[in-house]
Amino acid sequence: METSRSPGLPALRRERVLAEMAASGLETVVLSTPESVHYATGHRSLTATLHRGPAVAAVVTAARTVLVVPAGEAAAAEEALGGTGDLVTYGEFYFAHADGSVTSGDYPDLPSALGAVLPKTPAQKPAEKPAQKSALKPVRKPAVEWGGLTRPPAALDGAPAADEWIRTVRAVKLPGEQELLRKAARLAEDAIAAALDQAAAGVTERELAAVIAGAMAAGGGEPGFVVVTSGERSALSDAYPADRACRPGDLVRFDVGCRYQGYWSDVARTAVVGPPDERRRRFYEALAAGQEAEFVMAKPGVRACDVFAAAVRAVEAHGGPRPYRRRHVGHAIGLSVYETPVIEPADETVLRPGMVFSLETPYYELGWGGMMAEDAGVVTEHGFELFTRTDRGLRVIP
Repeated sequence: METSRSPGLPALRRERVLAEMAASGLETVVLSTPESVHYATGHRSLTATLHRGPAVAAVVTAARTVLVVPAGEAAAAEEALGGTGDLVTYGEFYFAHADGSVTSGDYPDLPSALGAVLPKTPAQKPAEKPAQKSALKPVRKPAVEWGGLTRPPAALDGAPAADEWIRTVRAVKLPGEQELLRKAARLAEDAIAAALDQAAAGVTERELAAVIAGAMAAGGGEPGFVVVTSGERSALSDAYPADRACRPGDLVRFDVGCRYQGYWSDVARTAVVGPPDERRRRFYEALAAGQEAEFVMAKPGVRACDVFAAAVRAVEAHGGPRPYRRRHVGHAIGLSVYETPVIEPADETVLRPGMVFSLETPYYELGWGGMMAEDAGVVTEHGFELFTRTDRGLRVIP
């Protein structure tokens, strides 16, 4: 299996970017969100994760990729590039060397670093010190992913937007990406299963969340979000675990995700402490029917909005809440938790093989509780292939 740190997958992702650039008539593309920079270069920016505002960029041409990072990430970026791309740094951060020398950023800030790189493409990597990176030739104005740029350099004035373009490029996952997403999904579902094995009346939400986070980390995942809510709190759609202890009759809702080598999971399960009453049983079966309808519909040539409509019809037809109101019932997933397309009424994107989704049919009723199942899988030539394997039914906690 390829990994995002191996030479294989970053090179294949770059090939995809270049192929799409050629098809779109683009000579240069500037990427600015951490996810897109990771996609094109293999470098995962910790700075961009921790701090708001611009932190990293990648300038992609057929000749090479120039990665622009804060000076403090220089060593990590060199490791990620592995000699396959050019590196430009900015800002003040000092690395000492064994020979007594000290290095810091090439430029004072990101706009100035981009301004130096943007109008030109390196003809060859210079053997001189960084300040002499000037063997350059003019190119046409680049297309720019504006999402990560709050202080763009003047050289980008009037440049066309590439935000939607790069989202479309990233939408169809390469086989290596699919395997990383499969691993991430299974880490999340196995972690929920481990928590369910420990669940009982008297166990707190926070204790169950600790089991989940520990299991994901032990499997090589980076815990991203761990929602464990019980009783009336199970209706809180996105909430941190509390010290509330599970009680007989409670719904217990799990919605968790981790990153595995940069690729996300988003998996959900629901349990009840003791036998469910008739309304809970009926509603959950209806929600499960809606999710199953999504699995059947999610195939090449079908629009995202049609998958949404099928899920809603199935929930209502099987005795669920009427009307079943949702903004969406799933989303693409990859280097971001939420990617496009989204399974919503207004999204007419036609599904293609290689698109990976987390599909869900949640229900939240304040004062009563919430329930859901959410599972990841990939659109193939023959239909939707689930990554997850565990029972999606309403789990009864003794």
